[in-house]
Amino acid sequence: MKKLLSILMVLSIVACSSTQNQPPLWLTQPTKVYPENQYLAAVGQGRDMEQAKQIALANLSRIFSVSIAEEQIDKSHFSTEQGKTHNEVTRFISATANQQLKGAVIKEMYQQPQGQSYAVAVMEKLPAAKVFRESIRQLDRKVSGNLSYAKSEAPNFFKALKALEQAHLAQQQRENDNRSLVLVAKKGIMSQTTSADIENLIKTSLATLSFKINNDDSFLSKQLSASAANLGVQLSQSSSIVLHGKIEQQPILAQGGWFWLRGNIHISVSDDENTTQQLLFPFKISAQQESMLTQRLEKHIANNLEEYIIKTIFKE
Repeated sequence: MKKLLSILMVLSIVACSSTQNQPPLWLTQPTKVYPENQYLAAVGQGRDMEQAKQIALANLSRIFSVSIAEEQIDKSHFSTEQGKTHNEVTRFISATANQQLKGAVIKEMYQQPQGQSYAVAVMEKLPAAKVFRESIRQLDRKVSGNLSYAKSEAPNFFKALKALEQAHLAQQQRENDNRSLVLVAKKGIMSQTTSADIENLIKTSLATLSFKINNDDSFLSKQLSASAANLGVQLSQSSSIVLHGKIEQQPILAQGGWFWLRGNIHISVSDDENTTQQLLFPFKISAQQESMLTQRLEKHIANNLEEYIIKTIFKE
């Protein structure tokens, strides 16, 4: 009898040990533990618990990143530099996806014996949907307010264009939140406008402007004219809106077999009401031949001037 009891105890201990060492169900089948109609869930694996938790949250954020990226968000502000545009969009998607994780929590963790660590990040859909709906309502009010201000209240075109830009950014965020709402609630909230509509409104507003170029530097004057035209702005020497540029150069520095030219590009836009927008853009040019510095500076200006003009116009 004693022998039988001893055998049963050993079998019981072995069974318990075997059960404890088995990975949890959420590790291989998270939707079995966290049903898709109630939760969004993502598993992360790492060398320790902290890394596993961070990766789980990152994997959960990718669910939102895919939703956002599929809409091909354009946050270029009409920049012609495709590389910079792509980087801005990528950063925007990352920041926006992380913002959507406010309701996410690490629900469970598991560590293999002398092995990897695992964590599951979970977001309840019902509370998340409530947060997204409230955010959408607030953004709708912001978009409507900025559009109304730009149309009938702004004291000058600078303020009007800035209000349109704010409306554009708010509408982009609204569209992101609505996609997230569809993700957690399967149904979004209809909008009265789109970010594409507001972008077209900004372009149309720019096309109604006319600039007078006021510049002594012939190269910069030519580039200002070309950049303004590329942005859709008309050129007229009788215009009350004046676009001005100035190049400020420091002495050339020779160092390590290279020649360096540093300085600033000043851009200003003013109207007849003495409202002036102005910004300063630093530059650093290098070449192995001093004679190449001017050519490279001119190329730098040609590649960046449209962006500089836009940033100056939309300055706070």
